[in-house]
Amino acid sequence: RAAFAVDGSARSVEAAAAAGAQLLVVHHGIRWRGHVRPLPKSAELVVAAAKAHGLALYAAHLPLDAHQVYGNNWELARSLKLKRIKGAFDYHGRAIGVIGERDGMKIGICSGGSGGLAAQAQALGCDVFITGEADWGEVIAAENLRMPMICAGHYETETFGVTALMKAMKKALKLSTVFVAFALALFVPAAVRADGGFTDYEEDTSAWYAGVAAEFTLTDGAAKFARLAGPALRVGYYFDETLALEGAAALLENRGAASARVLWHLAGWDWYSRMFGYERCDPFLAVGGAAYFPEGYAGPRFGGGFYYYLTDEWALRFDAAATLGLAGEPTMLYTFGAGLQRSF
Repeated sequence: RAAFAVDGSARSVEAAAAAGAQLLVVHHGIRWRGHVRPLPKSAELVVAAAKAHGLALYAAHLPLDAHQVYGNNWELARSLKLKRIKGAFDYHGRAIGVIGERDGMKIGICSGGSGGLAAQAQALGCDVFITGEADWGEVIAAENLRMPMICAGHYETETFGVTALMKAMKKALKLSTVFVAFALALFVPAAVRADGGFTDYEEDTSAWYAGVAAEFTLTDGAAKFARLAGPALRVGYYFDETLALEGAAALLENRGAASARVLWHLAGWDWYSRMFGYERCDPFLAVGGAAYFPEGYAGPRFGGGFYYYLTDEWALRFDAAATLGLAGEPTMLYTFGAGLQRSF
């Protein structure tokens, strides 16, 4: 299990260990430089806590601010639905923030403690500058420049990077993940108890999916047809990484078919990951019911198959199932399908 937090603090380490994690991924590391004065033995206390719990700690500070896929600033810009986003705000020769447009306004974003960049925002032609926090001198400087500046919170603006990494690692590695939160963040669901403690936030893995397939059915017994083929449409909902509920409809030549079933994904189970690992292939088992019209064959359906993920959203899907038709003479119907599916 991997835990994610904004800060590499002793409290984050303790929370990650309490959640059963073996890895803690954070934005802020254990040492602070610049105008923030390091506290005596602060870093050593974090290291001691991690060692005591056998917990690995990974921190990505400035690279996670600037990264175009998982970075705080790019993710914040996308969440605000900005258009024409591009890197901006020079920090030691590199673009660390972004600028984008919305509703005819140019908006600059640089997360964390970037209040000193208000002058750069003005030079870039920004109508608004969004950052996390600013010291009072930086607030006055922005005011003197007539540069509107929104300080949305150092912590709040830097939840984006670690939560984006959490989603990516969860999908790529089929890990159990947890976000440990210590503030009432604007953008990350979290809760703080009355005693000042934290309530961790488990990543929501629920999602809709839809797909199309070519379906082929063979019969055994007293069926009124020998074989059928045609297109099928599937729509389903993932309750978590293991369990999904699905409905499907198929047009098989001059007949129709409908089914509903529950899917169990083996790649979401710890024993599967330990024995076989996981890259792109995700096998599943399925149980439910199906009906064929106009003959009225209907009964329980059992089967399985596997996904081959092309990207995080798109996958090829192959499956096979057997349906026991109970109308009239008992009849077995064998269905095979192959298609393309997308998660939302």
